[in-house]
Amino acid sequence: MFEFMISDLILMNEAALADEPQLPERSRLYSLPPIGGGTGEVECATSYLARLANAHCVSTWQLLKQEIASRLFGAEANLRNRLSELVSTMGSAFNGENDTSKKFIGILSALTGRKDLCELTMSFCHGFIGPRFLVRVKQAWCAACLSEFKAKSLEIYYPLLWQLHTVVACPHHGTPLALKCPACHQSFHPLTARTRPGYCPRCHHWLGSTASTGKNAGEFAREVATAKAIANFLRDGAKSLCGIQKSAFPKNIEQLLNSHFAGNTAALARFLKVNRYSVLAWKGGGHRPTLLSLADASLNVGVPMVDLLGRQLVEADFHLRVSDDCQSGRRLFASPPKRDLAEMRQVLETAAKGALTPAPSLNKLACQLKCNQTTLQRRFPALTEMIKVRHRQYGKIRIQVRENLFRSIVNVTVTSIHKAGLYPSQARVRESLPGGIDMREAHWHPRRERHEAFSRQRNPGIGREQGLADQSHQFALPVSFQ
Repeated sequence: MFEFMISDLILMNEAALADEPQLPERSRLYSLPPIGGGTGEVECATSYLARLANAHCVSTWQLLKQEIASRLFGAEANLRNRLSELVSTMGSAFNGENDTSKKFIGILSALTGRKDLCELTMSFCHGFIGPRFLVRVKQAWCAACLSEFKAKSLEIYYPLLWQLHTVVACPHHGTPLALKCPACHQSFHPLTARTRPGYCPRCHHWLGSTASTGKNAGEFAREVATAKAIANFLRDGAKSLCGIQKSAFPKNIEQLLNSHFAGNTAALARFLKVNRYSVLAWKGGGHRPTLLSLADASLNVGVPMVDLLGRQLVEADFHLRVSDDCQSGRRLFASPPKRDLAEMRQVLETAAKGALTPAPSLNKLACQLKCNQTTLQRRFPALTEMIKVRHRQYGKIRIQVRENLFRSIVNVTVTSIHKAGLYPSQARVRESLPGGIDMREAHWHPRRERHEAFSRQRNPGIGREQGLADQSHQFALPVSFQ
């Protein structure tokens, strides 16, 4: 009888446990839903990170430092240097289609427990379009859209569409995207230490506006059409290209060439406004089209961008569009101008030998030569390393000289206060210092400096080192110091 009662209790306990609701797995951070998922106005990854930091009432710098940087770079990495890279040019890579963006989205998905964050980047087009000129380094925005978000009491965010280098116009308002704050006239990166969508991270000015830019709608129609085509690509690309292993673009270019241009590569190149070798590289599969080239081809042949990449087309699918506005001077991303390597080498050798005073930084030399630091490092690695070492040495000497100067000023101030018969407290010394002098930068130690001042008063000929050696921990201060 007793055994039957125990078995009944066990069965009842198992039934009760089976009826209990299963709680979902807890996430470390808030499971913040992204804005605009499945549409052409989907949010970008950097904007989502800024909103996630704001939801936790911390800055983006703190969120990156405490939760993301160690997982992204490893626990042994120098996080301060890597964080500085993230809040500058490297932060825009989070919106691209590279390995960094994939790893970043994986970290955010693990921290928030969300599985739909892959839409926030261009990772869906990896292997279909080229990475060149894909995402912009500086933040762009439509002031009219931000004003509409605020007027409708919607949460302010930056769409992924605004982060693309090809998009220079708003598809809804037909106005050019802004690149500089209207108050401080400065541009900023998509990810900064205190990013707040809709506000300038430098001066905290509101970026929205309803004022017209005065741009001619007829001249800007092509840019608006390009923006709309890319918005449709963002809306349909993640779903259509998900299960496709190989791009259909080379086959479609070959079909277009044979069906409408009778195999004349030069004629197709003139129609698409590209180089003939680009058409040959596309047809052979050696090169992937850039986002701008794909958008132009889509508008010219009347086929959506997704279909050009993911579906095998036939002759009837192409609807060639030849018009004046389509074939007028089209903006292109020109390669940087040729540089005089001999002049570069001469300037770098002069700086490396120490002939320039003060020792310039590599960034200053790059600005002088009107090129990037990476160009100098790639072409002249030995000289650039010597310049870096010399500039670091100059910086250390400058810091030491500044520190010694400030310390001497603080010592003179302490002595003058003591001669006046007053106690040289930190507050009194700070008030007596001239403007621009910070006691923290001088590494001022109140007790040690007071002992030195008193020692110099009693023994004017005593040196600094001897005065310090003669002091003991039981030294009694005179009445004027107490």
